Amino acid sequence: MVNVRFYFALALLVFLSPLAKASTIRFSDEVTINSMDSLVNKVAKAYAAGDRNITVELDSGGGNLGAALNANNKLKGYGVNTYVRNECASSCTVLFAAGKTRSASSGANFMFHAVHVEHIDRKLKKQGLTSRSVAQDYSNRWLAAVRAVSPSLASRLEARRTLIAGADTNYSGSELRKYGYVND
Repeated sequence: MVNVRFYFALALLVFLSPLAKASTIRFSDEVTINSMDSLVNKVAKAYAAGDRNITVELDSGGGNLGAALNANNKLKGYGVNTYVRNECASSCTVLFAAGKTRSASSGANFMFHAVHVEHIDRKLKKQGLTSRSVAQDYSNRWLAAVRAVSPSLASRLEARRTLIAGADTNYSGSELRKYGYVND
């Protein structure tokens, strides 16, 4: 009878081992359309291979906010976790918000700032949009991504007008834990 239990346990272990797969995908680049496509593709491959415990480790100074917002929606669909050891600035904070579990070292630095729109294309100008209206739209979308995981941090950023006209605002991982933005 002991042998049957042993072989049953062994078979169960072999069967369940793919379900226990875990991987860490590191992103330490500028946020661009191409880098977000690459990140989402890496996550999709890990997911397709049976990994249901994917952590995206972020270390980025930010970049293209639109690309980060699109990637946020896709990453959430895979149920990823996010982690920051060092820096997550600007649009990187949108990627961080995609995490089911969002972890950070106590010394991690998160930076939020006003949206900058250097120029808009002719198509948007024909629609009557200005750099200011586009910046306001992106600010609202950024704030919504933050609000989805931390209403109290979103309220603080909104009250200080950080994403509209405020100065750069830095928070440590420990500070953001108080707001629930870091939730591990």
